[in-house]
Amino acid sequence: MTTRSLALAAAVVATVLLAGCTGVPLLDDGDDFDAVWHSDTPANPGGTHHPAIATRIDGEAYIATGFGDVGANRSCSFVVLNGTGGVRWNESLPTDACGTQPVGDPAFGDVTGDGAPEVVWATHEQRLYASNPRTGAEVLNVSFPSGVPFAQLVVVEDPTLVVVPLMAGQVRAYHPNGTLAWNRTFPDYVRGQGPALVTREGGARELVLGTGGGLVALDPTTGETDWRTETPTRFLRTGRLGDTEVVVASGANAAGTAGEGDTHVEAVAANGTRLWERHYPGTPAVGAVGAPAPGARTLAYATNDDGRLYAYDLASGREVWNRTLDEERRYVPPPTLADLDGDGDEEVVAAAAYGPVSAFNASTGAPVGTWSWDGDAAIWAGLRSADVDGDGDEEVLAVTTDAQVVALGD
Repeated sequence: MTTRSLALAAAVVATVLLAGCTGVPLLDDGDDFDAVWHSDTPANPGGTHHPAIATRIDGEAYIATGFGDVGANRSCSFVVLNGTGGVRWNESLPTDACGTQPVGDPAFGDVTGDGAPEVVWATHEQRLYASNPRTGAEVLNVSFPSGVPFAQLVVVEDPTLVVVPLMAGQVRAYHPNGTLAWNRTFPDYVRGQGPALVTREGGARELVLGTGGGLVALDPTTGETDWRTETPTRFLRTGRLGDTEVVVASGANAAGTAGEGDTHVEAVAANGTRLWERHYPGTPAVGAVGAPAPGARTLAYATNDDGRLYAYDLASGREVWNRTLDEERRYVPPPTLADLDGDGDEEVVAAAAYGPVSAFNASTGAPVGTWSWDGDAAIWAGLRSADVDGDGDEEVLAVTTDAQVVALGD
């Protein structure tokens, strides 16, 4: 695929000594952490603040994202790529719905009930779509009366529903035939990136959303509220402590509360019980939760606008390690976990907005490698990971502000 938009300058750390860390090899097979491909998409100013998501269907990769454009001749689109960055299909968006974020976070899920996932996406033209990821053929196209999509859509099974969180506080759920199943309106923004379906002890499901008033857990079938917290949420991810599903969330503390002016990271069980809460300066963005190696304790990973990446013990909230990403302390989007060399152990990968993208040993924080670029393009969207080429190693997907998807790997 093309390499026209970003000039690469790969900088690799082979062995590094840090306080409390021993030197580690770069990657087990000795290859560099570098760009595997750039998407074959036009370079538009404006790009997107939303990530690219990926799935595999019958052994082939499908990667979906929306691109904005703030240039003189606005050209916004929703795009599905293949595993080498080529365009499978794209859908142009009307000019009056075009801007920096014309599409919220998409999702894959089985809308038609045939056992194969569709890609679902919602746009600023106030429309919800579900499309065949291979061909782009629509299986759902319905308008909603108001609201701007931002957080990721959620496909619920048994019964099948597509849930659309809207930034101004509405949450709408649609049947596959486009009829409205339920509708909720909250007084706060619903923009927590990473809405999640979790299961409580006993099997009851919860749809957990991040709002400006806190986490809200809804019955996904009816939309009724089961529990909520009171600490505003901007980012959330899920993990497990034994048999308990846990939501890890971060956001700014509300005026008039303890820690006002600071931000927090918290862990909440699927039944709404808060396990711990920690207050920090800055703007922490939780991006990943998982065990860094088989049998290892589970950690949560968050970046912060102090330019650092943090690892927290999921059981206690204790900080395990932190590393500097950007000494100028600019915005750092949420990180991701990826097994870059297929050895079963995870790396945690994070990007400073203007570079570099850095990979670390997820257990110790020891550096693994970095990738940087020349030019004015930035990465504002959170990173995602998937094995897009089917070789057993995971790649990291980064979306740039000049409307490119870059796959990074070894």
